[in-house]
Amino acid sequence: MLFPSVNRQKTWLLLLLVVLVSSNLYFHFSFEGSVEERGRWIDRSIARVLTPIQTLFNFMGEWSTMSASKISRMMEAEQENVRLKEELTTLQLNLQNYKELESENSRLRNLLSLKAASKAELRAAKVVGRDVNIFFRTLEIDLGEEDGIERGMAVVCAQGAVGRILRVSASTSTVLLISDLNSRIDGVVQRSRSQVIVGGSPQGDLKLQLLARRSDVQSGDSIVTAGTGGLFPPGYAIGVIVGVAEDPNFVLDDASLEPTVDFGTLEEVFIVTKYSQDKKNASTN
Repeated sequence: MLFPSVNRQKTWLLLLLVVLVSSNLYFHFSFEGSVEERGRWIDRSIARVLTPIQTLFNFMGEWSTMSASKISRMMEAEQENVRLKEELTTLQLNLQNYKELESENSRLRNLLSLKAASKAELRAAKVVGRDVNIFFRTLEIDLGEEDGIERGMAVVCAQGAVGRILRVSASTSTVLLISDLNSRIDGVVQRSRSQVIVGGSPQGDLKLQLLARRSDVQSGDSIVTAGTGGLFPPGYAIGVIVGVAEDPNFVLDDASLEPTVDFGTLEEVFIVTKYSQDKKNASTN
């Protein structure tokens, strides 16, 4: 039952009345003093009983208020933490983008410096693909026949000679790297001015081919393009000699080069569409 019955209510009221009457009779006969003093004593007694209860309720109220405040602060701190993490992630992404833009700007400045210093007419292109295996070492660039690119044109970059145009389609071209087994390029030793032929290898290294024993070459020599043959302009870096093998049983020596260009990281190149030697030949003819 949700509410006590009428008889039970009468019982509690009767019990309360008996307690009050008994307490009044006890105080009346046992307490010595005036009625005012008796009232004050009763008030103090009731206060002694109710004060701990009131203190408990006050403590519970304050604790509830403090707990709600702590929970609110914890929720705000959690939201702030999530916001700061999002801002940190955004800053990290922006920093990565900034570093990539800075790197790209540096590469473009080098390419512009190369174009400004070169006597050849250069056309900038982006590397859009690469094929490096034991048979072919090539790059795909984003310029083709529609852009005036022709088969056999030389390709260079800020670090040196890259290769030559092998195939041309409407909008793209294939560049055969100088490190390819089928590649040959005329070079000159900067120190001694000895003429050499540089070719690729199955491993992607550069070799001095048909190197006569009387040739003045040694480890550490820098090899650059000779400018003969009408393909590469003169002076573009090819590589540095890292070893010369002399065999008395052979007429020719063998030398290995470390390429100046890192072909695996190329992103932008220049196609040599024309250079000064072409103009001189044309005027001579």
